[in-house]
Amino acid sequence: MLNENASIITNIGGHDEQVVIHISQGKILEEDLYIHFPIPMKNAWNNVIYTCSNMLVFRNEDQINYWSKRHNIPKGDLQPIKKIWEFSKKWYGNHLNPKWKKWTMEEAKELFLKYELSGETWKIESSEKRF
Repeated sequence: MLNENASIITNIGGHDEQVVIHISQGKILEEDLYIHFPIPMKNAWNNVIYTCSNMLVFRNEDQINYWSKRHNIPKGDLQPIKKIWEFSKKWYGNHLNPKWKKWTMEEAKELFLKYELSGETWKIESSEKRF
């Protein structure tokens, strides 16, 4: 959003090994990581803090399986961090604009489709509401 290089410090699964994710010239450098989305997007706004706090970074599916069992949270969708980074640039890229508005449900569905985010996690209802 700011068109600057950045480093993001986080932990694998929110509590294990620390990892630094580097953004350089608009690209994510650590492409071997994954983001886990355990909360279906249709439920995201029921408790957005819970939803966002459970979108975590992992190195592989085994870590996600362990995390899901440990926290008694069903396994959701697993996506490569590079894909989610590209998606997030579009999804959040205009948030600093004073005229920004939330995506319509149809716009959100189109973006999910464009970035190949499919399956149960990404299904949302058609509605006049904004996502």
